[in-house]
Amino acid sequence: MGITQRREGWEDLFATRTRGDVGEGLGSILALSTATDLISFSGGFPDPATFPGPVLAEILRRLIAAGDASAMQYAPTPGLPGPRAFIAERLEQLEGRRPEEGEFLITSGAIEALELLSKTFLDPGDLVLVEGPTYLGAIMAFRSFQANVECVPIDDDGLDTEALERRLAGGRVPKLLYTIPDHQNPAGVSLSADRRRALVELAGRHGFLLVEDVAYREFGFAGERLTSLWSLAPDTVVQVGTFSKTFFPGVRLGWGAGPVEVVAKLVLAAMPFGLLLWGGSVRSLSLRGRSEHDRMAPAAPTQLSSPPPITDRIALGALTSTFPPELVDRVIVQTGRAEQRRRLLPARVVVYFVLALALYSHAAYEEVMRCLVEGLGWAQQARRGRRSWPWWHVPGASALVEARQRLGPEPLKVLFATAARPLATPATRGAWYRHWRVMVVDGTCLDVPDSPANQALGRAKSGRGEGVGAFPMVRVVGLVEAGTHAIVDAVQGPYASGEQTLARELARQGGPLGPGVLLLGDRLFVGAQLWRAMAGTGAELVWRVKCGSKTAPKLPVDQVLSDGSWLSRLYAASDRRKRHPIRVRVIEYTLSDPGRRTSVDRYRLVTTILDPTMAPAHELAALYTERWEIETALAELKTTQRGPRQVLRSRSPELVAQEVWAHLLVHYALRAVMHTAALAEDLDPDRLSFIRSLRVVRRQVIARPAFSP
Repeated sequence: MGITQRREGWEDLFATRTRGDVGEGLGSILALSTATDLISFSGGFPDPATFPGPVLAEILRRLIAAGDASAMQYAPTPGLPGPRAFIAERLEQLEGRRPEEGEFLITSGAIEALELLSKTFLDPGDLVLVEGPTYLGAIMAFRSFQANVECVPIDDDGLDTEALERRLAGGRVPKLLYTIPDHQNPAGVSLSADRRRALVELAGRHGFLLVEDVAYREFGFAGERLTSLWSLAPDTVVQVGTFSKTFFPGVRLGWGAGPVEVVAKLVLAAMPFGLLLWGGSVRSLSLRGRSEHDRMAPAAPTQLSSPPPITDRIALGALTSTFPPELVDRVIVQTGRAEQRRRLLPARVVVYFVLALALYSHAAYEEVMRCLVEGLGWAQQARRGRRSWPWWHVPGASALVEARQRLGPEPLKVLFATAARPLATPATRGAWYRHWRVMVVDGTCLDVPDSPANQALGRAKSGRGEGVGAFPMVRVVGLVEAGTHAIVDAVQGPYASGEQTLARELARQGGPLGPGVLLLGDRLFVGAQLWRAMAGTGAELVWRVKCGSKTAPKLPVDQVLSDGSWLSRLYAASDRRKRHPIRVRVIEYTLSDPGRRTSVDRYRLVTTILDPTMAPAHELAALYTERWEIETALAELKTTQRGPRQVLRSRSPELVAQEVWAHLLVHYALRAVMHTAALAEDLDPDRLSFIRSLRVVRRQVIARPAFSP
């Protein structure tokens, strides 16, 4: 018989951050929430008489009767698409600003948002400023990560920004400043409009994050509602909110809204706890819509529709976070492709299907659609062949082709222009040279079927006497972010289109090129017209030019600079009288490598950066090797994702364009997922395997098609 010795205590095993009285104060307050013989003012407890018990019971009964299993399922970490759209619309109504995709996530109450911020930002000893007095739960969240919490005084106009400015002038800048600007708990005061502007100005000047708690924002009975801090400075403020006061506390539902980079980190921090957010809670809230006039009164029961169709569930697994349903729906409406009647293949489903064709480029049409719905067996309530709604079956190949033709290329093109943007943050390794974001321009060609309709994409007069173009190809010119390999902008055209001609379309207003970007380019891109267009965006250019050949541009030495480079002039070929010079700086260097074809190779670069102190010649020479990052990105697109020597499947120019945009979108989404993973582990995105990531995403689409990561 074994003998277990009773341990005297566990204090020596407890984590340092849990020792002492952390949490005891809030526990004492919450213990009063169930008391029936007193009204407690120690916490923000709503009156139980306002809890919508009958309404909630009816909503859940109808959800269950409708067979909506998602109401009982775990919710994805950022939140279900429908409730996310509801909360985004609600914020737009209340704040006058709708958060963009990636700017907010659903949380288990505001307290989880505060815990996630603490987990993401705070190291032991970091300074956090709060109002004195303030919400005890926030203090506990910060102290649980061993932060030093100090108070800033408040008065009748809220937090004293002058006292804060004096404190900051002393040199102690916090990582976070937490404030409840509306009906502050426990003081009950609101931050004045002037102080709101002063506070966000101080945060921007000193570089700390403002955390705005709006738990009580909707409880004003008189006076004008002041602009929220998040609306004033969305790049400096994270707003945390909760429905515990306006719906009921047990729903444990809130949100966090802020800069994309911050929210991405919060989503990663929340992944172990995202399972705690019950799908039924967010679904019931989205079904309980309330107007401004009756938001304080019990809500009326909501009439639910028949069981939601399976087509509302179809998505793209992990890639859905990059192309969420609400974004796809907006693009469909914007391009005029919204269906007038309910179809077996709604436009949104067709968009996801076309993207899946690029993800599974080796598979047939029906097999690709089966991959999209494989994980939705729990939602299917009929066998193949039943057509009465909401029954659904996998359409045949001809129906899928017709759906692609109805959709056309425009929605995919607009979706790429809307979603694709540079991914690198200041923390991304290998993405920056000094203060410039490094990007590369280059082109490639993709083989397309040699069908009669695709003859216009072929090489002119290359047919076998038929007077048509054979070997049809589509040419793609793209901008690649060197550090992440993400293709952030692209144009396409027939093979006969020149790379310089297509590249001029990349110098568009509102595109990725602009101030703060350094663009690398190969020697085939150098031309006066394209140079002026690209430089006109505000981006700095570093391009290679031909050197030593008869066609090499003449670059006279106007002035030799301190680093060995020289100032010169570049002219257009049509400018025979040399009336319109382009001022450039020339850098010439050699590469010595016994293993190369020639023992010494001479390179010549031209750049718009005329000051050598801003970008010394030896640094630009070393930086130019980053141009090869685009070759890796294009190889990922052409060989790994599409498949080696694989011909695109589309047999008409319109569907070819649609398929190319789909390949670009899928590659971008894969790189976005990889960048998020690299940031989480503080790795260079180059260190992650593209082919392994592709395989993981392909498996995940089948296993969890409607869930984003």
